[in-house]
Amino acid sequence: MKQLIDNSRTCWFYAGAPGRVRVYYAMMAHGYRKQLGDWGEQVACAYLEEQGCAILARKFRTREGEVDIIAARDKALLFVEVKTRGSDAFGLGEDALTPKKLKSLLLCSQAYLEKLPEPQPDWQIDLIVVEGKLGQTRPNLLHYQNLGEVSQ
Repeated sequence: MKQLIDNSRTCWFYAGAPGRVRVYYAMMAHGYRKQLGDWGEQVACAYLEEQGCAILARKFRTREGEVDIIAARDKALLFVEVKTRGSDAFGLGEDALTPKKLKSLLLCSQAYLEKLPEPQPDWQIDLIVVEGKLGQTRPNLLHYQNLGEVSQ
């Protein structure tokens, strides 16, 4: 049995056991995807702040799902989903926003709005796609605003 340490985590695998080695690599890939996603959310927050938005919350969670960023601009709320891609090997970020995910965003948005005092402000659901390598100083950003209605 061998021990590997990565980012303060201890990962065990059995040398010569291919299944265990694959599990280890899957754990490493998951760690990289999380880092890439967190970096993308930081880039998106910086972009929104440059556009005059105030960041109210990040990773707002409910039973129905999660909203990556909640921001305010001109007395309106933006519920923002961030999709980060290091390459197009797994498809475009825009394609990852499925009708199911859009419905989840709507339900999370409604849960957040219910906690606010009346009257409820105007609001919209946005998508920001961040394309670039982890830590890249000038990644490509695509901002899709007011994604519209969700069919039941």
